[in-house]
Amino acid sequence: MAKRLDADVVERGGLYRVRIGPFKDAASLQRARDAVAERGYGDAQVLPTD
Repeated sequence: MAKRLDADVVERGGLYRVRIGPFKDAASLQRARDAVAERGYGDAQVLPTD
């Protein structure tokens, strides 16, 4: 999935997350989230960075 989205994989506490970004503003972030959902990952979530 990460390769298809040109994203990074981050492991933390036994969970793996596919991370895209950074984004310059909330509108850019929302457009990217919508594009990921349209590609078949409708359960994609926006999470704060740690």
